Amino acid sequence: MDSLLKKLEKLLLETNQSLQYYIKVCSIVKASKEKDFFRKTIVFLEELEKDLKNRNLKKNYLIILHNEVLQINNHLSYKNSGEDFLSGLHQIQERSPEKNLLHKTSMEKTSVVILPFKQKLDFILKFFKQLNFFESNIVAIGANGSGKTSLANHIREDMRGMVVVISAQRVLKVPTFSSIQNPSQTSDKLKDMQSTDKSVKI
Repeated sequence: MDSLLKKLEKLLLETNQSLQYYIKVCSIVKASKEKDFFRKTIVFLEELEKDLKNRNLKKNYLIILHNEVLQINNHLSYKNSGEDFLSGLHQIQERSPEKNLLHKTSMEKTSVVILPFKQKLDFILKFFKQLNFFESNIVAIGANGSGKTSLANHIREDMRGMVVVISAQRVLKVPTFSSIQNPSQTSDKLKDMQSTDKSVKI
C-alpha cells in the first residue's frame, strides 16, 4: 500500500515538473490561455496530493488515480528538469518568431489533449468523495429508464471489479413460512411468490 502511494506521489511530482516547463514555454511564446490551463492543472494535482496525505485510501482507489494521472503524464512530451530544463527554455528564447509559432501550436494541442483526462480525473475524485469512497453500501432509487443500471455498470467498470452490483427487485423481502418444508417445496414457493410480485405493476 505504501509503495503504491509513493509511486503515485512520485508520478504527481514528475507531472507537475513537466507542467512547469510548459508554463515557461507558454510565457515565451505568449500562449496565455494555455499557460492558465497548465497552471490550473498544477493546482489541481497539488490538491490531489494533499488529499492523498489526509486519506487512507484503499489499494483499488490508488490504482485508479495513478492510471488517470499517468494518462496526463503520458501526453507531456517533456519530462526532464535541471540543466536540460533551462537549456530547452534558452533555445526557445533564441528562436525566430516563426519557429516559436510551432511551439505555441504544440502548447495548444497538448492542452486540448490533456483536458479530457483532467476532467475525468476531476469527476472521479468528486464522485468518490460525495460517496465517501464507498465506505458503506449505496442504494440507487429511481424510475424505470432513469439510468440506475447504466450508472451501476459504469461504477463497476471503473472500480475494476471491486464493486458488486445487485440488480433491482420489485419486492425485497424474505417470505415467512408457517412450517418447515423440504428445500424443493420452499424453492418452488419462493419462485411462485417472486413471479407473482413481478407481474404486479406499481
